[in-house]
Amino acid sequence: MLFRSIKYGEKLNADGTLDQRELARFIRSGSTQTDRYILKGEDTESWSPHFVYHGFQYAEISGYPGELTADKINAEELHTNLATAGEFSCSNPLLNQLQAAMRRTFLSNYHSYPTDCPHREKLGWTGDAQLMEETALFNFDMARSYLKWLDDYTDEQKENGQIPGIIPGSGWGYTYGNDPNTRERGYGPQWEGAYITIPWNLYLYTGDTGIIKKYYPGLKRYVDYLADHSKNNLLDFGIDDHKFFITPTDPPIISSSYYYQLTILLSQMARIVNNRKDAEKYKTLAEKIKEAYNNKYFKKPIYGNGGQTSTGLSLYHGLAKVEDKTSILNNLLDSLQAHHWHFDAGVLGVKAVTNVLIENKRANELYTMIASKDFPSFGNWISQGATTLWQDWKGERSLNHIMFGSFADFFHKALAGINPDPLQPGFKHILLSPQFVKDLQWVKAKHHSPYGWIISEWDRENNKIIYTCTIPANTTATITNASGEKIKLGSGTHRIEYAE
Repeated sequence: MLFRSIKYGEKLNADGTLDQRELARFIRSGSTQTDRYILKGEDTESWSPHFVYHGFQYAEISGYPGELTADKINAEELHTNLATAGEFSCSNPLLNQLQAAMRRTFLSNYHSYPTDCPHREKLGWTGDAQLMEETALFNFDMARSYLKWLDDYTDEQKENGQIPGIIPGSGWGYTYGNDPNTRERGYGPQWEGAYITIPWNLYLYTGDTGIIKKYYPGLKRYVDYLADHSKNNLLDFGIDDHKFFITPTDPPIISSSYYYQLTILLSQMARIVNNRKDAEKYKTLAEKIKEAYNNKYFKKPIYGNGGQTSTGLSLYHGLAKVEDKTSILNNLLDSLQAHHWHFDAGVLGVKAVTNVLIENKRANELYTMIASKDFPSFGNWISQGATTLWQDWKGERSLNHIMFGSFADFFHKALAGINPDPLQPGFKHILLSPQFVKDLQWVKAKHHSPYGWIISEWDRENNKIIYTCTIPANTTATITNASGEKIKLGSGTHRIEYAE
């Protein structure tokens, strides 16, 4: 009998052999990403592993009898069968490559629940999913899979309301860090907050109030857990801005900003389930968090250390006072310009800055950042041959991680301008606000809503922008142009011309 082994990995050593050092960092005994098989010795044999899957770019096969050629090996793509619910393309091939890499990374990291990577940990890290949920909902039919995962949250939640940073975790993931005063409190709402943001976004994208009603008791217990472990209405525990570039951001300011966001969302959910008492309770709590946050972290016009993450999160989560928003936004833009229109942030900061620029109609600046090819940038990954998204800016860790993929919020939400209306969720009423980036010739995008396909496209033609949209039957839309003018639209296909 002949013995054969197959090792899987992402990188090669200088001599062409497989480099598994990054993937083996967490292995305490045995081997990682390795299959072993004993050949029967017959003319034809077919084999594939069971009860395991591997993420890889390269496979090293040893013990193969005879000459091994590529046509003798098949690699099967495995992931949960998620139906496509959205598409995006544009005139810049780099953005199309990033869209494809995002989708490929998301799918290869979805195996019954959202995971962080398909090769090393394969864990349901809540933070990775929280960062990606909007882009996921635009691109895939996520409702049933997300609802199943939310049931796992219910199973994992402790009596005191705490939930782990890893779900399912079988008792693992409730602690983080080495500080004995805070480690038992977990990864913080910047990770675990997916328990609240996913039901909220499912409600926005489907219009199903039953989702809120089903999970509301557990969501309430989690926010109460945060309140019980707060000090002067702020939190002092949690994970940092994971994989930041240069400027670190202290966990307390991150955790406290998410604490505010989740409390506001819970107050809105309480109204949906007709619990007026809770709605007022959590609205009042949110106001106290906001006041404490600004008293501690805001020194006009700077939040925290003035970095992109602390500034972005404060704006994105609505913590800034109306009269201060312009100066704070300008401070963020100054930081971006000082970094030559590059992100100086980790996964939390990228999500926040991306959405702040979308909300403030700064698509040209955000486009410059996402379309950049020099280091550090997502385009720099593609220029190095990446076909999936990396865990860090330098590509020193995993080469298949979804957590930076929130940059793709930009594609549907800004370039195509498709957004749900919180007042008429499930895309019963559609908010359209396409942002016409100067360096793009055309954009095409679509999203399959509960009422059918929403299509949003634009093209430059003879010094005009021709915008075309299709609104499904039994829905309406409002389109807002660059000058703030609003146009009401009924179902059907509409064509609007804008002067350059």
